Amino acid sequence: MVSETTYVNPQDYLPILQEGRPAHTERTAKPITVNGKNGMLVHKIFDSGRYLYGGPLKNLWVDLVGEENFQMLSSDPLSLVGWTKYSSIYERPGSGWKVKAETTSRVWTEEQAPGEYVFKYAASVHTFISDEQGKDQPFEQKNMEGWIPRQWV
Repeated sequence: MVSETTYVNPQDYLPILQEGRPAHTERTAKPITVNGKNGMLVHKIFDSGRYLYGGPLKNLWVDLVGEENFQMLSSDPLSLVGWTKYSSIYERPGSGWKVKAETTSRVWTEEQAPGEYVFKYAASVHTFISDEQGKDQPFEQKNMEGWIPRQWV
């Protein structure tokens, strides 16, 4: 027996009414030198664009952009560092309603004791809500730092 699969066309469910900025993805890798050591930096941008959606979202602007970076020096795997930044903006035109969230993170390796390595991390979340003039006002901010044991495989 063959079953028939039904697919939903996203444009039927969440139609794009207007494009404010087209989506694009970009990846670059470039050589770097840090303290006389050569290495590589990989930079990625995931821009989902800025679109006005209809359907159940009822004229909601959605603007999403993410950046990821990874850096490592040659012959030094413990030099690996990664950091990210993401931004999400949701706005309902004509209502004065707009919210924004920005997140950042950074992960790196440190030697905690001789021969004992850990992953250290720092992360933050900042949220904003617009005032009557449409300016972003801080709403909430959270920061976190810590470490986890690094497992060798």
